Amino acid sequence: MQLSDIILPLQWQDICLVLQPHLSNNLNQLGRLESAFRLLQTLQPVQSTMGIYANVISGENAVYIFGMDGSFFDYQDSLPENERALARYNLSATNWQEWLGMQISADFKAGFSAPEIAAHCLLEMTFFGYTPEHIQQAIDKAMKDT
Repeated sequence: MQLSDIILPLQWQDICLVLQPHLSNNLNQLGRLESAFRLLQTLQPVQSTMGIYANVISGENAVYIFGMDGSFFDYQDSLPENERALARYNLSATNWQEWLGMQISADFKAGFSAPEIAAHCLLEMTFFGYTPEHIQQAIDKAMKDT
């Protein structure tokens, strides 16, 4: 199941109920997140080799979203394959259409409802901005400043 399969049939109210406890100090974000969600529902997914995974961070009431594509960390090349760890990728600067084409990991689907998956992905997707253009501007600025 791709992220687009989860996002497309959902209603904003369902996601909003999941987001509110996570945004209790900043509820004014809800309007921008709703606009981002509605934009996502209009985009076509692009196939991706990356999958979306989640780890619950115990004690913090937080969920860490990351991507994995089956590759290993480069610095472990000298280790036998059975001792190497799979690489994890930050997805926050990833193209939204690619996000929509990513497969949701089995553990993520088993541990979370569709609105929860959508809400946590939406928070990660909008880390640098609430539109693809704003995210690209943030990336361009960061690259220019380095």
